[in-house]
Amino acid sequence: MSTIYEIGSISKTFTGILLAQMVLAGQLKTDDPAQQYLPATVTLPTRGEKQITLGHLSDHSSGLPGMPNNFDPKDPANPFADYTVDQMYTFLKGYTLTRDIGAGYEYSNLAQGLLGHILSLKAGKSYEALMVSKIAKPPEDESNQNYL
Repeated sequence: MSTIYEIGSISKTFTGILLAQMVLAGQLKTDDPAQQYLPATVTLPTRGEKQITLGHLSDHSSGLPGMPNNFDPKDPANPFADYTVDQMYTFLKGYTLTRDIGAGYEYSNLAQGLLGHILSLKAGKSYEALMVSKIAKPPEDESNQNYL
């Protein structure tokens, strides 16, 4: 039997695992600016001379808010179903950080969603496909070291 259900915030743990796997594989670094993995048409906010890194997105110190102000779900039972990447990009291009990057911690669904999006862009597959292939699907043989 198989049941489909919303996994909610546990996906943030999966995002952290995916980031760690890519770092260990030498595909990226936590101190890489997140901007370098986004299309040239998207501009992340900066503050002073500091850029948001992948590590800042992961540890909730990016300075990004918990939720974007253009988040207006049609279905409260499935609030993220209709929020698009283009909406996220639009928000990020127009957002001004209210505090220094890395200066403190603020739980941010937006930062985690952006990190998951960046990892999927880097891998060349959807977040779901990436998560299933690297975390949820058991290795075919026990010597497979691609799993943490």
